[in-house]
Amino acid sequence: MLVDVLVVAGASFRRQLRPAVIVLTLLFGVGLGLLQRSLPQGAPWSTESWQVAVVGVVLVGLLAGSQRDTERRARWSHSPLASLAWSGGELFGGAVAAGVLLALLLGGTRAGTYGMSAHPQLVGLAQGADQGWRFELPAGSTGPFPLELDAALPLTSSGRLAWSLERGAERAAGSTQVDTAGRVRVLLPDLSPARGNLVLRLRATDGLVLGREPPRLSLGQRALLSSSPWLSHAARRHLLLVSLITLAAGCAFARGTASLAGLLGLALEAPATPSLFGLALLLLTAFAWVSTCLRRRTLSA
Repeated sequence: MLVDVLVVAGASFRRQLRPAVIVLTLLFGVGLGLLQRSLPQGAPWSTESWQVAVVGVVLVGLLAGSQRDTERRARWSHSPLASLAWSGGELFGGAVAAGVLLALLLGGTRAGTYGMSAHPQLVGLAQGADQGWRFELPAGSTGPFPLELDAALPLTSSGRLAWSLERGAERAAGSTQVDTAGRVRVLLPDLSPARGNLVLRLRATDGLVLGREPPRLSLGQRALLSSSPWLSHAARRHLLLVSLITLAAGCAFARGTASLAGLLGLALEAPATPSLFGLALLLLTAFAWVSTCLRRRTLSA
């Protein structure tokens, strides 16, 4: 059975990484990089949520377009391999192919943004107990400013981060829901027309625990997919789930339906806990297996 799964996975990997697909992926990446050069500073579509949306749409289109057509499905239905081997191989090979496509896409984007100056980061200076963090902004700095800090969720699946900001006589406050432990990103206003240093106070509630490292403030929006060769762990996990949804739907339906299923998965939030994420993977595998069995029976009739 394992050998059969690996054989099908290899075939799926080769089918979804044809030379034309590789070239198209690199061109998409370079196009995104060139687009980044024209984005104004502080553009909201430079945040990671928009990055995941753009990359997810490209991945869904590439994966769905590589699914078998009706003629190939008819020939494949007479194969002596078990349906479980077919479905497992399709998902495994497709997941590896999706990872390669993501790396190619990010590499192309890095090439498209080559030579762009990276936004510098400021490390928060502790103000003492409960006095927050001070960021000494250079003259002429304008926002909004992306804030990054470490946080953990040891006992719950989600928490809340409340923040308050001071700059001169201006004040602002807000909060954000945190569903994944690790690197948390918050977009802070620049409190124009106030000038001078920023003073930030943070408060974690609902089971959220802040890390010991000081928060970091970026001067300007992070470039689209170009400040780091990889997305965050939560973003990669979401894209993996979207890829598997597209591949599982491709085992049962036509290419168009697989595309719609992948886009629907992109609009949903990935499970926050590892146990729920593992359960989602098992359910997708079971769905692909049952769909493969029914598809083969229909085509063989």
